[in-house]
Amino acid sequence: MFFNNYGTFILVKNEQTNEDSILGALLDYEIIDIIEHEDNFEVYVNPNHFYEAKKSLQLAHFNIHDAEIKLVAQNKKDITDEQLLTKIEKFIESCENDDDIQSIVTNLL
Repeated sequence: MFFNNYGTFILVKNEQTNEDSILGALLDYEIIDIIEHEDNFEVYVNPNHFYEAKKSLQLAHFNIHDAEIKLVAQNKKDITDEQLLTKIEKFIESCENDDDIQSIVTNLL
């Protein structure tokens, strides 16, 4: 399998939001990963615990920018060939504009 199904949260960074406070709020749930970015934290949990984890984060007053269950690539790929990258981007854009396609999952960086 090339993708894993995860519960994902994007938490806005502020004075109270750090890795320890996130771990504390989600201690009872299966945390898969916490990735710190410049202005937010990306948190991955077992999708079976998504709704309980979301409620715990809300009760702890975290600023949740985004929360969803989604497929995440196991291995990300970086394409350096500009011509190929342009073709892939056009294909993805055409898929996004197709009303019959609900979502797009890719392993591109």
